[in-house]
Amino acid sequence: MKEFVKFHKNGTIWAKGFMKNDKQEGYWEFYRIDGSILRSGSFKDGKQVGIWTTYDKLGKVYKTTILMKENVPHKTPPADFAKVILSNAKVRQTWEAITPLARSEWICFLTSTKTEKGKLQRYARAEDQLARGQKRPCCWPGCPHRNPNAAKYFK
Repeated sequence: MKEFVKFHKNGTIWAKGFMKNDKQEGYWEFYRIDGSILRSGSFKDGKQVGIWTTYDKLGKVYKTTILMKENVPHKTPPADFAKVILSNAKVRQTWEAITPLARSEWICFLTSTKTEKGKLQRYARAEDQLARGQKRPCCWPGCPHRNPNAAKYFK
């Protein structure tokens, strides 16, 4: 990989990261013309992957986006659980290591509850299991949007 830096017309850094075979690869940062960081995240083979962070003009996190490329029913975790992923290093490590299909299962597990109490219980359970490196939700029939046999448990 080769380091790459591109500049705004005023000379401040516009973007910096790495190139591999003329495609963006690995961690990248993008900056505003005033030099403040705008966005950061990773590329694989020229495509954005994983967790991307957008910053306000003071450098504080404005939003995070978790990108998934596979054709799966659930692509984006709930915003409040995305904060858990970002704030817990062990959870984030597991989340980034599992397949898009496994992430979709976790998202369905987190969003298929009917009550606030159930949601909070599932969030705590998911954080614990992901922090221990578990790839899929334990003791759950699976996503009814992907597995018709699991749908009977959600009626």
